[in-house]
Amino acid sequence: MWWEAIALVVGLAGLAIGLALGVPVWVSLRSARHLGDTRTGIDFPAADAPCISVIVPACNEAAMIRPCLASLIAQDHPNLEIIAVNDRSTDDTGPIMDAVAAEHARVRVLHVADLPDGWIGKNHANQVGAAVARGEWLLFTDGDIVFEPDAVRLGLAHVLNENLDHLALFPGMTRGGYWEAAAICFFGCLFVAKCKSWLIRDPNHPDSFCGVGAFNLVRAAAYQAIGGHGRLALEVCDDMKLGKLLKRAGFVSDIMSGAPKIRVRWHVGLRGVITGLEKNGFAGTDYSLPRALYGVAMLTFLGVVPVLGIVLVPPWIKPVYGAWLASGVGMLAAAAPPDRSRLAIGLSYPLMCLALGYAVARSTFLTLARGGIYWRGTFYPLTRLRAGVV
Repeated sequence: MWWEAIALVVGLAGLAIGLALGVPVWVSLRSARHLGDTRTGIDFPAADAPCISVIVPACNEAAMIRPCLASLIAQDHPNLEIIAVNDRSTDDTGPIMDAVAAEHARVRVLHVADLPDGWIGKNHANQVGAAVARGEWLLFTDGDIVFEPDAVRLGLAHVLNENLDHLALFPGMTRGGYWEAAAICFFGCLFVAKCKSWLIRDPNHPDSFCGVGAFNLVRAAAYQAIGGHGRLALEVCDDMKLGKLLKRAGFVSDIMSGAPKIRVRWHVGLRGVITGLEKNGFAGTDYSLPRALYGVAMLTFLGVVPVLGIVLVPPWIKPVYGAWLASGVGMLAAAAPPDRSRLAIGLSYPLMCLALGYAVARSTFLTLARGGIYWRGTFYPLTRLRAGVV
């Protein structure tokens, strides 16, 4: 019958999409290199160690800024300066930074009282910090990241061993319950698929680039050559677009897993993940409504249709839909952390497709309805954001 033919075509198309998405992501996640596996091989006398400037922008991060700075102060790299930039915080972030700096010579604090026109706060804070940095290498990180004592040294060893200009690290996620863990793992899958992490070091693929806000280590000369954060002044996805500018300029980037050497509690609960993507979901499409609608439709298609097919199609077609669903379950299971059941995380795949699709739809609707985004108490008009897309 005609509907059976349609069901078969849809199932085969879905299976092809699922495999094209799932297999590279599965391979990348299962074969991911870890910072802890880096061969150090480089022991600098303290006087000769390259200087690394760690730039920590923070706006209302009073809850985490002290442990973040404490973990940076404890780094075993001998030539390290920490530039903490208080970006117009209304909580105790600034006083905490000042108190830490008063006790530790490694820490320098800069206070931003006003945001210049044409800037997003975080990007301006990064630019302010980079402008006074003296390091040969700049490490951009966030105010809620916690580092193990050898994390920065191992990152530097990797870029020097591999002759890189830029290294991004996925942080280890301190996860709460099952749904939070599943959502974060699924987001990681989408992130790997979007940036095509397996092609980042290939100069023949300029559209494969990456950056991670938790850990972007970049050669200062390369950063200056691309124009620094001045080129990213109104980019919400500044960490990713930093990687894009470096890749397009011919510099060499790499990406690794930083777990467990760096870690963060990204968002709390499934609701926290969805609301946390409010500013990023639409921004990730460069504020393109057709792209956003396509993404939502594709996630809905991948999450709903294989499940319906297994229930509704004739028995002889069910294996096609079963294989399609298995490709998604296997991809998500590959992203599950060691302390979780891979199968349990993988089986959430249909619901995670819907949850992340909803997050993108919600972000798109709110951004269009408001005519922009609110981020850390500041409103950024959509017209300005679109004009600033890199």
